[in-house]
Amino acid sequence: MVLNMSSVSYVDATAVQMLRRVEAVLRATGGELHPAEVKWPVMEKPGRGGLLEALERRIHLSAWSAFESLRAGAPAASALTDAARGRGGSDTS
Repeated sequence: MVLNMSSVSYVDATAVQMLRRVEAVLRATGGELHPAEVKWPVMEKPGRGGLLEALERRIHLSAWSAFESLRAGAPAASALTDAARGRGGSDTS
C-alpha cells in the first residue's frame, strides 16, 4: 500500500498508533506500507515511536517512484535516506 503523505505536516500519537495498526494488518496479509512524500518535520519529529525508522527502507520521495518500485518488484531504494545523509539520491526508487 502506498500512502501519500504530502499533505501531512504533523503526526501525533494517535496517528502513529493508527499507522502501526495499518502496518500490522498489511504484514499479516502479506502486504507492506510504503509511505511517500513524507515531509522533513514528520521524519524528524521525536517521539513518534520509531514508526518511520521501522519503515525507513520503504519511504519514497514520490508516490510515482513508490508505484514504479512496487510494479517492478524492486525493494525501495534509500533515496530519501541518502539525501538526508548528504549523499544525494534520486527519485528513482
